[in-house]
Amino acid sequence: MLSLHNSETQISPTFAPLQIKEMPRFIEESKKIGQIAATRVFRTWVRLALNE
Repeated sequence: MLSLHNSETQISPTFAPLQIKEMPRFIEESKKIGQIAATRVFRTWVRLALNE
């Protein structure tokens, strides 16, 4: 039987250049500026992080 579990990390194993500690900022921002606007800001942040 396959056992699945989560473990807390500081860096995404899928998107290594992205720091997980930055993610909650986008969740809070979406509450202030709306989901669509926050998604745009998040996508820009990801693009910049991946190009560094």
